[in-house]
Amino acid sequence: MKKLILLNGPPGCGKDAIANILTENHDGLNLKFAQPLRSAVCELLNIKDENLENNKVINPNIRTLMINIGENVVKPVLGKDWFAKLLVEKIKTDYTNHKLLVISDIGFIQEIDIIYENLKDLYKIQLWKIYRSGKNFDIDSRDYLNHSDIKTCDISNNGDINNLVH
Repeated sequence: MKKLILLNGPPGCGKDAIANILTENHDGLNLKFAQPLRSAVCELLNIKDENLENNKVINPNIRTLMINIGENVVKPVLGKDWFAKLLVEKIKTDYTNHKLLVISDIGFIQEIDIIYENLKDLYKIQLWKIYRSGKNFDIDSRDYLNHSDIKTCDISNNGDINNLVH
């Protein structure tokens, strides 16, 4: 059965690094709920998506902008589950050939519920909670999640990249 791994953790805990290792070593694909939002912010600020993460670190106002657009514009107008529904449809139409999908930015229970209800028969779903010393959700609208129907793994990411690979 195909696998779908949901990565949950605060900013800077290594979700994208872990997603990249998994997808590169196991011929998978890294997806993000926030990709439509990321694309809109990149267009608005005239920066490339690959430069967005560095800009969010250098200029935390970009992270605040993304949170505000998502929480105060998109979700009130389109619904709290809009990002999840959009990604589920994209998975069903565009990514069915991939044996491993990693969603590296899960942070809301509505997202897990939509993923589970729509994809549980197609994928073995796991939730990985990533912990890293000094990283928390103080500057974020997300939090650590649990779901009774999904196997959950707690990952301590306090080493370097070599510890993750081995």
